[in-house]
This record gives sequence, structure tokens and C-alpha cells, in this order.
Amino acid sequence: MERCGSNDERIAALIWFMRNLSTESPHTSWQKYISKVLLNKINSINVKYYISLLCLILICSCAQKTSFENIKGTCKLYLYSDSTYKFTFPTFFEKKTEAGKFKLMNNNLTLIRKKLNDIDSVDISYTCWKDNPDSLLITFSDLYKNAINPKLFINYSKTYFTTDTFGHIELSYKDLERKSIIEPNEKIKSFRMVYNGKNYLQNMFYYKDSRKPDRLDFRLNQFIGEKYAMLKREYLMRNDTIYLNDMERKSIGSDDKLFKR
Repeated sequence: MERCGSNDERIAALIWFMRNLSTESPHTSWQKYISKVLLNKINSINVKYYISLLCLILICSCAQKTSFENIKGTCKLYLYSDSTYKFTFPTFFEKKTEAGKFKLMNNNLTLIRKKLNDIDSVDISYTCWKDNPDSLLITFSDLYKNAINPKLFINYSKTYFTTDTFGHIELSYKDLERKSIIEPNEKIKSFRMVYNGKNYLQNMFYYKDSRKPDRLDFRLNQFIGEKYAMLKREYLMRNDTIYLNDMERKSIGSDDKLFKR
């Protein structure tokens, strides 16, 4: 009984591999030689012997890398043939290096890494446009910047609010006063969010001297209570160019494209 396909199927797959051996491998010359020999002898060589030679090549050629850099060389990304990566990039104070696994589908490159979960449970962006706004827009996302739909409680009230499909809630300050959730002309003092059975608290004391916000953007750490967080970066990759979208401008300026080297 055939367990791995017919001999013809095996040979076809092996021929494809031999024809597509990386040109960047340090073993390129002897790989090409073996490839040429095998392709010439394909009708007479024993399949088991052929597979053995291929396994030897795979072992010797493991973890080949493809390099990408920006023009100034401040960002360097290495993608290895075993689906791991190493990424070096500048921050305001120093260079950092991270490593993990990568996935490449169509034009989307995803870098996934495991990190000790020392990330705040809530990150907040506080925006004031007007002196005394009538409404408040609140948005919610997770660490992957995906929209999420938590329940929102304000000032320890038992009344909760829900988001739309985009993770947005728009509230009227007058309506909150009418429901006695906030005092007249007062700001919101605290928020509690419930998401996936986890509670997130945000005290607004830090903003007590600020104007009422027109908009609040909450990013919730979906890994709270866990030792590690799985973080990821997602980039567009097209024609051997990777487009960075999460590097600080003060660190790399407009040099935000990585080119294959």
C-alpha cells in the first residue's frame, strides 16, 4: 500500500525541490552538482537512494536565511528557512532585537513572538478637542489592534454599555448625568471593562485636571493573568519589499521600508 504517494509523485516533488534550491545557500555549488546528477539519472536511480541524498541536503542546508534592511541599515530582519526570524531595530534609547516565528501568506508577513507578560492591562489614549464636549467616543482594541466588544461600566454604576461591531461606543454626557452615572458638569472618574471573563479597571485620577475628553481609545491586554503574552507584528510584503507600520518616526524617520539583500 502506498503511504506517501506513488514513486512518480515522489520524484516529481523532489525534482521541483532540486530546481528551486536557494541561491543564497553557502552549499550552492555542490547542491547544483547533486541536482544536475539526480536530474540526469532520474530514470535509473533508486528512489530510496534519491530520498537519502535529499535528506542529506536538507540537513546541511537547514536554517538558511533571507535578509532585509532599510536604506540606512538601522532595521535588519532575517527570515530563516525553519520559519523563525530575528529582527533588530532602533528605539529612542537603544537598539533592540527580538526573535520568534513568522508566517507568510499572500502579501502578508506576520511576526509572532513570546514575551514575558509585563504589559499593562489597559493602555489609554486621551483626546480633547473642545472645551465642553456634548459626547464621548470610546473605542476598544486588543494588543493585536483588533476591534473587541467588552461590556463597559462607568463610575461603579451597575448599568453597562456595549459596543458596535467596530468596538465603538458613543455616549452623551447629558444622558450620563440624567441616569445619575456622573454628576452634572463632572468628568468620569473610573471605567471597568469586562472582556472574555476578565476585568479591566481604569482610574481616571491622572486626568483630573484635564478637560473632558471627546474621545478615549482603550487597548486591553488579552493575556492578563498569564505568564506570557504572544505578540505579533503584521506587515505588507510586496516584490521583496517589507513595509513597516509600527516603528517610531523619531527612531527611523521615513526610512520605513525593508529591501531584500
